[in-house]
Order: sequence, then C-alpha cells, then structure tokens
Amino acid sequence: MKKIKFIVLVVVTILIFSSCQQIFTYSALEWAQRDPADLPLAVQLERAEDALASGDQDELEAMYAVLSSSSDPDIQVLVSQLAVSASGLESAITNAIANNTFDTSTIAAIDGTWLANAETAMFKADTGNADITPEEYLAVAAALIVMEAQSLVAPNTPNDINDVNIAGATANQGGSNVDKALYYAEAAGYTQADLEAMFTL
Repeated sequence: MKKIKFIVLVVVTILIFSSCQQIFTYSALEWAQRDPADLPLAVQLERAEDALASGDQDELEAMYAVLSSSSDPDIQVLVSQLAVSASGLESAITNAIANNTFDTSTIAAIDGTWLANAETAMFKADTGNADITPEEYLAVAAALIVMEAQSLVAPNTPNDINDVNIAGATANQGGSNVDKALYYAEAAGYTQADLEAMFTL
C-alpha cells in the first residue's frame, strides 16, 4: 500500500500558508486597476498574501515579480511562498490525495523553475536571519525533493520520488537538492529519518 504521509504533511504545510493570511482590507477595485509595482509596500504585501489565499496564478506571478528583488529577508520568506504556490505543487498534491498516488506524471507537471525560485528566496531569507516557521522551511524541503525527482536520469526513474536518495544526503545549504532539502528539514525540526519517511510512497 502506498504511503501518503508525505502528501498529507506537505498539504498541511501549504494550507497553513493560506490559513494564516490576514483579511485583505485594501480596496480590491483600486489595487486591481494599478500596477502592483506602483503600490505602497504595505499594500504590495497584502496583495501578495491575498494571492496566496486565492491561488490566482497571474497574481502570484505578478507579486513575485514585484517582491523578489527585495533585500528584506522577511519579505523573501513571502517570496518563497509565492513561488511554491506558483509552481503548481499545491494542486499536484491535492490531485495526489484524490487519486491516492503521487506518480511520475504528476511530478513532471510541477513547474521546476518556480520550485527553484522558492529555494533561492528561502536561501536569502535563511541567510538573512528572517523569522521562518517550520512549515515554511518544510515546504521548501518538499520543493527540493520534487526538483531532485525531476532531475533523475537512468538507471533511476525520472520523476520518481522513490528513487531520490534521501538516506545518502548530508545537510548542506550549498549542496545538492537533497542536501539542501535535509538542511531545511532539520531547520524545521525534523530528522533525516523523518524526511525519508515523509517521501516513502
């Protein structure tokens, strides 16, 4: 029987992003008619949070473009969340739960470029000593494991989570995708054995 521990845990991780968003108080009509780059920073942040809550792809990408160049480590945490959501990881996991499988075609459909963007932003946030929750760390760990699965070549099976060698990883923020995943998982309070169990399907 396939395990869905990984799927459930990551779904919880990502849903926390949306559930923690504040109610959007700025006039939707007013900001919708303006270039987000021209909005005050506080409104940009609210609009980014609203994009996370709605899952609107255009808004996710627009707010990522506006905020990704920020030098503020705490804003980079939000940027990482935007990239995770824009990658399609959330919808892929939702479908995986519905179908009781996280197969290679599902993994292949996730946008690896956005996953990489999420990791880049998290690196900036973490090295900048941002306030990062375990759930935010774990989401990027999941993104990195999926990226590694997408990069697999023969004799491994491309896009197969089960062929990702988590047991051989060494926690290293500057290492391979799996090494980085372990680094962020440990930052979230999980062990290597925990990470391996999460991704055993």
